[in-house]
Amino acid sequence: MSFEPHLRKFYVSAEDPFYIKELKLEILTRIATEGNISQILKEFQVFFFFSFHFLFKVCLKGFFHLIF
Repeated sequence: MSFEPHLRKFYVSAEDPFYIKELKLEILTRIATEGNISQILKEFQVFFFFSFHFLFKVCLKGFFHLIF
């Protein structure tokens, strides 16, 4: 089953509580494929460039999961 049509539902919203943000980022790393990886990495870039330090660790962990 492909999550491609539902990918944006896992994008983090400013209104999401921290635990939901963390969970959504974890889900994005788990459903990453060659076809959607560029979209997911763009979503992760938001947290790097806008310095959401509390989610930096989660994104970094997600990057390593995607690479290895």
